Amino acid sequence: MKKIIAVTLTILSLKTMGQVWQPYNANLDTSIQIEHISVVDSNTVWGLGLPNTSSPYSTSYRKFTRTINGSTFTSGSFSDSTFNPSNISAINDSTAYIACWSRNGQNGQILKTNNGGITWANIASSNMFTGATNFPDAVHFYDAMNGWALGDPNNTNGWGNEFEIWRTSDGGITWIRVPAANIPNPLSSEYGGTDVYATVSTNHIWFGTSKGRIYYSADKGNTWNVSVVTGMYNERINGVAFRDTINGIAWGQTAGGTRLLCKTNNGGASWTSVTVNTSNVGTEAFCAIPGKGYLSTGLNMTNAAMVTSVTYDDGNTWSVLQSIPNNNSNLSISDIIVSVQMIDSLHGWGGSFSNNTLPNGLYGMNKYIGVNLSAITSIKEPDNFQMYPNPTKDVLNIENLPTNEKGIIQINDMLGNEVKRVLCKTSSVTIGVSDLNDGVYNVNYLSNKENIMNKQIIIVK
Repeated sequence: MKKIIAVTLTILSLKTMGQVWQPYNANLDTSIQIEHISVVDSNTVWGLGLPNTSSPYSTSYRKFTRTINGSTFTSGSFSDSTFNPSNISAINDSTAYIACWSRNGQNGQILKTNNGGITWANIASSNMFTGATNFPDAVHFYDAMNGWALGDPNNTNGWGNEFEIWRTSDGGITWIRVPAANIPNPLSSEYGGTDVYATVSTNHIWFGTSKGRIYYSADKGNTWNVSVVTGMYNERINGVAFRDTINGIAWGQTAGGTRLLCKTNNGGASWTSVTVNTSNVGTEAFCAIPGKGYLSTGLNMTNAAMVTSVTYDDGNTWSVLQSIPNNNSNLSISDIIVSVQMIDSLHGWGGSFSNNTLPNGLYGMNKYIGVNLSAITSIKEPDNFQMYPNPTKDVLNIENLPTNEKGIIQINDMLGNEVKRVLCKTSSVTIGVSDLNDGVYNVNYLSNKENIMNKQIIIVK
């Protein structure tokens, strides 16, 4: 079976996410970022918007967006203006749940819709998320009946000052709180992060805290352990993802403000920091590619480019699938994907910003349309690989390709149409590009080897 080696050519006269992400109109207001998403399948995804401000939670934004055909999004409201969302968990095209915290001291909510968001009802019981310290951090449903909800440590109703963790097996009709004895004590002033959790199957759950710790359960949230993430102690964990029940990553910052990535290979019992190439890793969002690896998106660690990259060795090495320089005038905040979820190696979505000044109108949701990530078992650019000049207008030179195989260089436009194909029998090839119109093109190198090369070049006519 042939593998695809993807090399991205970016010509900045068009505005698009290229063949890694296909943008769609989220049908939300301008200057809104899709902060939380829940992907059901390749055509069904729900998202929640937040204002694109330095303090997005200072005002309420209570709209969701949804597609059931993979392209057309409809939006609606889910609560009144006194609540803000923590996350969304959808189980199909009609049923979804939203955890909401109050901006004026009311009880927290777990909202449910079973009619595609036309109406929402609070299904939290009267003793859930009450008192001055209540704060729902997340809700997650595995199916129509089984789910759990997480809140900050809360001593209301005599439960003890433990994290507020609830479980349901009847679709939220009744909720049972996990006993305090089953949960390790929180540290002083420790709280959970909104939407900072991961699940694998119906048994394994992890969530991160403000003190650089991760709680983990292997029995559907009934009993818990806790571990310290090396380097992030006393600092907030921004996210956590697991590709299977034992291998996971967590990300956040050190006490000095340095961005940090850590990994575990024992289900979260212990963590080690990972040294990464700061140019190759997006820092806005990470997600698991179930059973395979992880995807990163957003501005890289140097803020030089918007990056989408993939790792198959738990973060040690990353390969850039796409990179858009942050110093060109065509880079918009709509390119910066701030939330991402892959449901398998081929299907996933990313949430970005809405901006009605773009040529194609409001964006906000982006479907993954890149290469099948399960087909890539290793990512290693050949030594001394070169693609030049950059910028160019007439020819493209590619050097130091593998010499022990035959390959094909294929240039596609942004609709996926092949516009040029060149057979490679040697390590170097020169391709004329003067006949191509201004625009963005993808260059793929197809061979029978499991290598992938990623370069970016600008064509200026």
